[in-house]
Amino acid sequence: MEPITIQLAPSEVLALYSFLALGAHFAAVVSGENSPFSLGEISNHITTLGDMTSNTLADKLAGAVMAAQGREQITKTYPKANAT
Repeated sequence: MEPITIQLAPSEVLALYSFLALGAHFAAVVSGENSPFSLGEISNHITTLGDMTSNTLADKLAGAVMAAQGREQITKTYPKANAT
């Protein structure tokens, strides 16, 4: 299967990093571990996500997920024959 490629602007890469960093923070908090980030870093990531750039990132990620789901549906409907 071919990979799905999305092109991100530098600000969208920063927003993606912020999504991942906040995910790591909240996962640590929920599991009772110490967050890998300081309060200042968490604040910076939240501020970054408030930017309009994160909206374009979300649209691009949603499009990639929809493309992947479409490929998965095609694969389930029409499985490739195994070459023997």
